[in-house]
Amino acid sequence: MNHRMRRIYSILISAAIFMVIIIPIIPTLDTVASSEIDYWDGFRTNELKKEIGQLSNDSNNIFWFAHMTDVHINAFQLIFGNQTEVFKNALEQINEYIKPLFIVDSGDMVNGLNPLPYYQVLEQWKARWRVLEDTEMNDSYYYDIPGNHDGYGDSDTFSYYLNWSIQKKLNYTFNAPVSFGNYTFIGLNSVWNDGSEWPDGTEGELDTEELDWFEKQLKNHNSNLTFIFSHHPYNDVGDSRTTSGLSFLQILEKYNVSVHFFGHGHENMERNKGGTAFIETPSLGMGDEEYRIFAVDNDGISEKVVSLNTYPVAMITSPMDRDFSRVAYDIPNTSTSVPVRALVFDQVAVDSVQFNIDGDPWVSMMNNLATKSLWNGSFDATLLSEGIHTINLRAKSQSGESTDSISIFVGTSVKPEIINGEIKNIIRYSDSNPLRYNLTMYKWDKKDTNDQLYWNISGLDPNFCSLSIIGDKNNTLLVDPVNGASGTKRITIELYDSEGYSTTQQITITLNTRLGTNQLLLIIGILELIFLVVIIIAGLIYYKKYDRDSINIKK
Repeated sequence: MNHRMRRIYSILISAAIFMVIIIPIIPTLDTVASSEIDYWDGFRTNELKKEIGQLSNDSNNIFWFAHMTDVHINAFQLIFGNQTEVFKNALEQINEYIKPLFIVDSGDMVNGLNPLPYYQVLEQWKARWRVLEDTEMNDSYYYDIPGNHDGYGDSDTFSYYLNWSIQKKLNYTFNAPVSFGNYTFIGLNSVWNDGSEWPDGTEGELDTEELDWFEKQLKNHNSNLTFIFSHHPYNDVGDSRTTSGLSFLQILEKYNVSVHFFGHGHENMERNKGGTAFIETPSLGMGDEEYRIFAVDNDGISEKVVSLNTYPVAMITSPMDRDFSRVAYDIPNTSTSVPVRALVFDQVAVDSVQFNIDGDPWVSMMNNLATKSLWNGSFDATLLSEGIHTINLRAKSQSGESTDSISIFVGTSVKPEIINGEIKNIIRYSDSNPLRYNLTMYKWDKKDTNDQLYWNISGLDPNFCSLSIIGDKNNTLLVDPVNGASGTKRITIELYDSEGYSTTQQITITLNTRLGTNQLLLIIGILELIFLVVIIIAGLIYYKKYDRDSINIKK
């Protein structure tokens, strides 16, 4: 047997051994419902939480800015392409077609050493700097903050970032340069300050000194809206507290922070907690080449994820989307002319912009003469029933078509709400240990805090599984399957506030039984037999070909 044949056999035998080892393990793996380990009950209050924005006919009080993150210059370019070119393309398109008030870059600007980013590579920083120079970025337009990749192995404490960034600061504050309000932006360095290498330095950290500085900035600014940006998300900044004992989340709620936007996870994520909207923007350089546009319209906030080279870009800026933040204003059901505004960006002239409500006929919008990218329309709220409605938008041009949609509440919303998406369905093995499912992230009410809201469960089948709400904060669903039970059952989960109002959602619980020992051994035996047959056939084919080649050589 020659070397090539021995190699083929070794691969097939290794695969067979792998399956023999792994297959018995697979049925023991359990599928658990995903939930966020994050207990935050907010401050008890007897007053309605402050709403964001005002419903206004004024089309002048609007500005927008762009957020990019995780460019990762020189990271696995065979997979993700040339990030330097993507970075430059993004800045050029944003400058020419979006024309924002400013741009925020929330870190991981470079990647560091490939494939394992233990330390910084100067040429990556120089390549980034050349793009910044070519696109004429400056410190009153481009606001950057470091990510973990920008600090790996930098024992001089961010010396590369401080030398090669635009802002050259780790923590800072600025106000949006507009005349119709005070809009505060605070950049926080969420990276470890000791130059930790990968992988230890991947996690975020805001220490007591940084949190004290953060709280001081919030005390000193009387703002219409406050935006916080960092590289790491709110649940990855460590567990330090201010000198006065406040955690990061408690600071956000105490000072009515409107939005915390960040990167790090490379995904598009939106979540609400305590009146603050948490927004993760996808990676520009290690994903689908996307960034985000935020708009502020009469203090209402909207956002849109944008793909490079894709036009038009259309987004509704008024009314405010209640799915973006639960402190968005309601629409009075007495208003006969509710303004609808949209921003539309394109490389060519826009042919038409239209909206509808709940799928009704499309209504044309008019281009605003003062602001080229702005389009205006209106609707009569007295014709709508009280409750949640959807506004749909579409914009057409020679570039293509772009759509957007938002959720509004007509009337006055008083019920508690299940937020951050629906509560997930649960799949378990019937002989698995009880599941503790944290429901904190799903609770919301304008008046009550989390510890004033409570859950109720109905539709229980004691022969299927035991369900109960436990914990001193009434936040944990305990699911204890009955051994041997199988199938799928539907249960009803109700969320109540202190005044007796409630909202309801149904979820399914599926229980599976594991394979018995005899069944498992039978499957393993069949698979092993299949592998053996494959090995024999492969050997016969190879030897037949080898023998034919040998005869030809002799000839």
